[in-house]
Amino acid sequence: MTFFAVTLVLVLSIIFAGIFEYVRVYTIANTVKTAIQRDLKSTVMQAAKDSFQSVKQYSLSSPVVSRDTLENNICSDLGLVKQGNSFNCISKKTTKFNIENPVLTYTAGSTLILTYTFSLKIPVYFIGKQIETANIPMTLNATYQFK
Repeated sequence: MTFFAVTLVLVLSIIFAGIFEYVRVYTIANTVKTAIQRDLKSTVMQAAKDSFQSVKQYSLSSPVVSRDTLENNICSDLGLVKQGNSFNCISKKTTKFNIENPVLTYTAGSTLILTYTFSLKIPVYFIGKQIETANIPMTLNATYQFK
């Protein structure tokens, strides 16, 4: 009976550890997605505002989207450090997550469409050891309809 109880406790501990790790990875991914989506919407609104101002001043120029401004907003919102073509979130000498290969594209017509594509890499741990890295490809869009 004691062996069965110990085995049951061990199995349940492993199952709950897996569930908690899944929730941790899901929470990080959702937080990153929400913050970047907010920054993308802010950037599209700023580009539309700048475009409107140029039309008011009779200097018909196409919208200018600043990748540096977007990336600076993302870094400040999420507490990231830019290193080359990636952003890293490091806490207590361990990596929480990385954003790699970010690409910002936009099209302008009657609608301004911004698309931000990147790979979110989150280390997956089990019993305190990193066993894998979750690679989550993400594509986020923001649009503004010119009136």
